[in-house]
Amino acid sequence: MGEFNEYDDIDDFFCNDISPLHDEADEFGSTDIALPSQLYGKGPKPRAGESKALRDRNKESGSGTESEAKGDTLATKRGRSSWRRGASESSRSSSLGSSSPSDSSSGRSLSPVRPAKRKRTDEQQPESEANRFLAEMERDIELSAGPGGGETATGKGGRDTDARVYNVGFISRIEGSRNRRVNVKVTGQKQFATFLAIALAAFSKQHNIRKSLKPKYQADQVKIYREGVEVFKFMTCDSFNIEEPYNASATDIEVYIVPVDEATAFEQEWKRKFEERVRMLSNSSFLEVMDDIEDDNDDFLVNEYEKALVNARSLNETELAVREGTPADESSQLLKIVLLGSDNKKVFIHVRPTTTLLKVAEHYRVAKELPPTVQLSLMFDHEEIDLDDTICNIDIEDGDIIEVVVK
Repeated sequence: MGEFNEYDDIDDFFCNDISPLHDEADEFGSTDIALPSQLYGKGPKPRAGESKALRDRNKESGSGTESEAKGDTLATKRGRSSWRRGASESSRSSSLGSSSPSDSSSGRSLSPVRPAKRKRTDEQQPESEANRFLAEMERDIELSAGPGGGETATGKGGRDTDARVYNVGFISRIEGSRNRRVNVKVTGQKQFATFLAIALAAFSKQHNIRKSLKPKYQADQVKIYREGVEVFKFMTCDSFNIEEPYNASATDIEVYIVPVDEATAFEQEWKRKFEERVRMLSNSSFLEVMDDIEDDNDDFLVNEYEKALVNARSLNETELAVREGTPADESSQLLKIVLLGSDNKKVFIHVRPTTTLLKVAEHYRVAKELPPTVQLSLMFDHEEIDLDDTICNIDIEDGDIIEVVVK
């Protein structure tokens, strides 16, 4: 009996389809079915009534049939294993054969594609460099817009355009720090939005603003004005196109911080004061210079356009006197004097020698926004002076200080 195989049961199940075996006694042949008992070497039980000789003959024929069946079974197994190996080899060969043309065809088809990919990479390289350059520019702008940033940008002639320095004087119109001043030194390319918050924080800290008023000291709750014109927060000091000083010193700029809800009233007030100032220039002999602003540097000069008007007016009067054949009047000379109030705040004005002290007192009343019911008296050299006198009668010189007493 052959060795036991775990796949014999499976083979026994498929062994019903065995090719017919020809017997010499049967010329037509007979189909033998390989039973499991024959494959495992177990013969059928003898039937009753069979003789011993018949059983021996059947046994001999059964052993022959069993050996032939075993041979057929082994041949069938070998055929199947060889067929499986052949099928696997043929499948591998077919797969290799089918892949080789595809590989070759794909290789041929990819050969023009690979240079195209490299070409696209080459085309994208300048674009990435451009994007990198733009990103660096944006980063430089953000750094220059920051509180301590500021990358130098080269202008015409290779000169640094942001090297110009400005002293920005913020004058507050906000409750809690009204008419107070904070100076901020910045470069010309910084936007007002970047250092406005610094000025507001300085006002709040310096004057101990109470908690209920601190919401008014936010950048979105105020507007900026320069000479009555609103300054947008994205603007810079260079946007004003102010002529640079000949010695390249810092340029002084004066702006007002006004609450949003008071902006309209401030514009109307500024317009009224400007019209009054023009009327005073045309009808009187003195010029308003400063407002009631507290500053460490009280000797702050007047606006450039007002000084230009004064100089032009004096020149015209002198030329008119020369044309008429008369000498130029000495009264056309302007003197700069200082009005000092009890609050130690200075108001600068330009007067002529023929200007009366009453007009000087009225100018102080307008500058301080005092009501008409308030009485004013002027003191010079610790003596009260008559308001009907003129500047030349009291021997007031350029730069003298006149004290103002409010009664």
